[in-house]
Amino acid sequence: TAGFALNPMVLRLLRLLRLVRLARMMRNIQAMDSLQVLMGSIHASMAVLFWSTCLLLVLQGMAGMLLQSLLSSYIEDETVPQEKRQEVYAYFGTFTRTMVTMFQLTLSNWVPVCRLLVENVSEWYALFIMSCKMVLGFAVINVIRGVFLHETFKVAALDDELMVIQKRRATQKHIAKMKYLMTTADKTGDGSMDRREWLSALRNPELQTWLSAQDIEARDGDLIFDMLDDGDGKISLHELVNGVSRLKGSARSIDVVAMMHKVACIENITRSLVERMDDLPRGSARGGGGGEEGFAKGEMD
Repeated sequence: TAGFALNPMVLRLLRLLRLVRLARMMRNIQAMDSLQVLMGSIHASMAVLFWSTCLLLVLQGMAGMLLQSLLSSYIEDETVPQEKRQEVYAYFGTFTRTMVTMFQLTLSNWVPVCRLLVENVSEWYALFIMSCKMVLGFAVINVIRGVFLHETFKVAALDDELMVIQKRRATQKHIAKMKYLMTTADKTGDGSMDRREWLSALRNPELQTWLSAQDIEARDGDLIFDMLDDGDGKISLHELVNGVSRLKGSARSIDVVAMMHKVACIENITRSLVERMDDLPRGSARGGGGGEEGFAKGEMD
């Protein structure tokens, strides 16, 4: 029956759905990042491809029709040997042949066409062919190629899912490196580092080089320990992972803003203290001998 004949097709469609699930699972594989960027770039470049094709067709059509009109008299000239006319007709005899030749001039080997016209028709055609090659095959094609590259970089930079996956992988790599640092520096095996173990580990030149490769400058070990420690005198793996991630590289915008906020708070507190200090002489003058008590009370406040 017709219904029974459709069953194999339904099974094939179900198998294709399994392939879609497999493709989604493969997104978590690092080697598939390039494929995801490639597919996203192709999808995002469809509009660029359409308008680039339209632009090339218009420019090539104008140049091709001009060449065809110039060569039509040569092709119809019966005084010219038929073999030469057929060679020129094979390249410029019809509009379709002319457009195929123009694509060859733009994207492929332009020398045979140029040689054909120079040897059979006139050497002036070499100037026209080379001008078409420079304008269409060099300038326009390179601009189109640059637009395609721009779309590729934009897709790679704005793909939220890809950025999340790459950020998660970077975090996992960072945690693995900090575990290696903890294992190397923790001599007691208690899962944390005290100041002595940290400074002892930093004396190792290989570890210093490794830290420099991780974009961590470990010249002042005591200062780094104080910045990583939460006040208990030891650095745990959690403190090491979070602290080193903040210390790596140059200062971020959020760090600068946080520092400016703290400086503003300190400035407000200092201004308030100065205003209260300015009020103390007037209070002591009115209170007579109670100036010292007022000053002490202000300090206690």
